[in-house]
Amino acid sequence: MKAAGLMISFPCLIIRGICDYADSHKNKKWQAYAAGTAAACAKEVLSVIPAAEVAKSCTADEIIKEKYALDSVLDRLPYAENTPFNSGGGDASHAGKFVTTVTIQLANNVKYYICEAIADRSDIASQSLRDQWHQLVLRPLSKLDSQGCQSSYALVVDALDECDDDNNVWITLQLLAEARSLEKVWLRVFLTSRPELPIRHGFYQIPAAQHRDFVLHNISPLTVDHDISVFLEYNLRIIRQERSLDASWPGKEVIAYLVQIARQ
Repeated sequence: MKAAGLMISFPCLIIRGICDYADSHKNKKWQAYAAGTAAACAKEVLSVIPAAEVAKSCTADEIIKEKYALDSVLDRLPYAENTPFNSGGGDASHAGKFVTTVTIQLANNVKYYICEAIADRSDIASQSLRDQWHQLVLRPLSKLDSQGCQSSYALVVDALDECDDDNNVWITLQLLAEARSLEKVWLRVFLTSRPELPIRHGFYQIPAAQHRDFVLHNISPLTVDHDISVFLEYNLRIIRQERSLDASWPGKEVIAYLVQIARQ
């Protein structure tokens, strides 16, 4: 197929596979048609993807090495399991590993700057929560190139009232509020908690314009029903697709009945 030139610019598995197959299955009856089709497709590919762009892309080997390097750096950070705060003891009962756990979850999107931050401060895991937050979260996020479009991240903190250190509760709330200082990235925080005194005191220190509060039993029943309905529709749709059920399953009446039961 005379694809050597194309292989130089496009060292891709698909291109190589097509060329190798054509070269090993030569047949005068269809070779001319295949060559014409290949040329047309190659022209289309080259018009969409400049060869220079392919040269800049990472190979599979480079991606594997990068992933290994990232894992080796992140292994220096202690982290808790991805669970809510829990007063029952263990890592989930305190905020000691809160920032490093958030960092590891962010690493897939902000890996270069997080690795840079850990390299700059190899002892960061032993520093204060405030230092960890600034070094491992705010600083890497502030360096992201938004390319004119503000990136958005969501952080969910569940059951903060279960944290057994009132001072760390207050500090955690203050640190989360500092996320508003980011200009290139929009970091949204969804936090759940019972209205314990340390929680309420922490929010009193944060300007009202920087947060929105929702008391669960004050939320409109219509809003609650809608949220339950959306949750059910999404998960039942997955079940329907996995089991190849009829497109009408389970039906609006069944979902409405399930919502009614959930509300009781």
